[in-house]
Amino acid sequence: MVDESKVVKELTYEHPVVLEVIPQALAFVMNQLLDAERGEIRMSSDKDGPVMTDRGNLLLDVYVQGSQDGVGLEERLKGLAGVLDVSLFTSVVTKAVVAGESGIREMTKR
Repeated sequence: MVDESKVVKELTYEHPVVLEVIPQALAFVMNQLLDAERGEIRMSSDKDGPVMTDRGNLLLDVYVQGSQDGVGLEERLKGLAGVLDVSLFTSVVTKAVVAGESGIREMTKR
């Protein structure tokens, strides 16, 4: 479920793609990012240090420049050793419930 401001015709990378990374693999993952990508460890605003998941892993914000195929980007990033998950859900989500001023509607993946 999302609000209608999240619905766009074409995926842009105004916000980072988030990777869940095993801490021991962080340096490797950072070195594997392409020239059009910049990774930053997500830092906690509530405590000192990085954000840790419930499983003890790090979140890496990856800023992507230019337009890229979302499916290809997700596959490449998920394929990096040490990356457990990626915030692009191109192969998982087939339908979204969108809420807006005109009410609630369902959108189906084309």
